[in-house]
Amino acid sequence: MFNYWASIGKDPQSEAESRDWAQSLSGWCANNWRMSQGAGRKSNSWKPKRMDLIWRDREQDVMKEVARVLGHEMVTTQTPRFLGARQTALSRILACQTAAERTALDAEVERISREGNPEEIKRRLAGKFHKKRVHQAMQDQYQEIGLSSIVIAAYTREDGKLVVDAYDRISELTGVALPSFEQIYSNEMLTMKASLLKYLLAIRAKQIQGATTIGATVNAEGPKVALTYTAAGFPILPRPMSTRGWKKDHWETLFMDYMGCHYKLATGGKSSHPPYGDIQQQQMTFIENKYLPRNMKIAQAPPGDSRASTSVSFQINTEENR
Repeated sequence: MFNYWASIGKDPQSEAESRDWAQSLSGWCANNWRMSQGAGRKSNSWKPKRMDLIWRDREQDVMKEVARVLGHEMVTTQTPRFLGARQTALSRILACQTAAERTALDAEVERISREGNPEEIKRRLAGKFHKKRVHQAMQDQYQEIGLSSIVIAAYTREDGKLVVDAYDRISELTGVALPSFEQIYSNEMLTMKASLLKYLLAIRAKQIQGATTIGATVNAEGPKVALTYTAAGFPILPRPMSTRGWKKDHWETLFMDYMGCHYKLATGGKSSHPPYGDIQQQQMTFIENKYLPRNMKIAQAPPGDSRASTSVSFQINTEENR
């Protein structure tokens, strides 16, 4: 489409203009093209495009080709006529691929079709398009088969936080001037959103536990403690906890596993290594005192003994509270 416009000297001058043209063309196609299958047809499954993967994996090569297309030394995504030139650049790179490169690219397309986008791409796209995608699906379903629905859905932000949101277009699509379903049944919707969030946190906790070894594990001769977990995946120390014969490395392992589990949940699975140096400087910023054992102070240990001071503090408070 972009190549055709470029061939007749009609290049979009901005992203907004390009989007408007594409929407107009899509609307024309929707009104004039019909599939042979009826309304009960199965929806086509999502599949990534070759050019999307080239842009993802070879962005610098694409930018250089865009600069050649536009006759510039360098370009950015804000350069005038960038979108049309990017499509031309992607087409050129795709056309110049060897048979082996094309085979590898097609294999990657198939793999992502089966497994889905990488997590960071899912999060970035969800932040941009979650509302648009759900609203468009609601409109399509209502216009095609008269289906009205309330959607409670969740997605993960780029910072790893789960967001639960409700989508309701029933009154808008039916043309009836009523408050939204969520406004009328606010308590019920709040309960459903809270339940979904709790359920997804439990799933996330299981995923994290499955991906990492959590729980105090020491050498075969030493004692062991098996942590249990809440429904949301938070670790629970056993009570009573037999620690007779424990040495410093046993306390260190337990403390690091326990804190690491909490930090991994807090970061959405990105890291299990808490920033102890920062915590020492701003403990209240990271952990309120009401969530800590009495008089506990997390401190960065001296060089060469990176875990000693935190585990000693942890040991003292554990023994005090038994």
